[in-house]
Amino acid sequence: FRYISSQGMAYNTDYVEEEPTEWDDIKTEDLEDFLTFHDYGPSRFGIAAASIDAEINDLSSDDDDAEALFDELSAEVHDQHQYVRNYWGSGDQFMQMYRSEAVGAGSAWGGRIRRMNLNGHDQMEFTHTDQGGIAWSEVYCIPRDSEKKDDAYELLNWLYDRENIIELTEINGYPLPLSGDEPDFVSELPDYAEHPEDLVWIDWVNLPEGDIDWLTRMSERFAEIKGGQWEP
Repeated sequence: FRYISSQGMAYNTDYVEEEPTEWDDIKTEDLEDFLTFHDYGPSRFGIAAASIDAEINDLSSDDDDAEALFDELSAEVHDQHQYVRNYWGSGDQFMQMYRSEAVGAGSAWGGRIRRMNLNGHDQMEFTHTDQGGIAWSEVYCIPRDSEKKDDAYELLNWLYDRENIIELTEINGYPLPLSGDEPDFVSELPDYAEHPEDLVWIDWVNLPEGDIDWLTRMSERFAEIKGGQWEP
């Protein structure tokens, strides 16, 4: 029932001794062919935006500046790709890669790294770095003509009850947003961010609008980079 989390950096302290403060810190000779990232274009461009301190939502304009920014972000995605061994499509996949030490660092969901720690993999750490990670939200959709619409609303009302949402946060390890004071354990979760501006927020509404669907272009460019069909 989580509806917001973040994608940051995971790293194995057996291979990365000091906590990275920038995404460039894992682009090293020792970690070449030893990284993993999410196999999804907008995720890759979001991390690239964090890495070069760019505002990804400036792509919503259709002018030459947006095209220049897109190429700049593409170049960073391409640069990170040179260090990748495998991409992951699910949390289970990157957990297995980190457990088997097929990779030593890359992107991840903080809640999954917490689960690895609880299962004895203390060598794994998670950070947003000083540059940030990606805010990731999930949306509930209720079919307009559903005969169980009232049940769905009842479930959501139950979920948003403060007592229930705190219990769910403790169970799943993702810091669901709360109004008012937060329990201490929430701020200790790996995904926790002090302020929303500490993360990259992708504008899922406006980026696909206008003359250019930037989200589709991200996925297409990412596929070209993986296939060796695009270079800076």
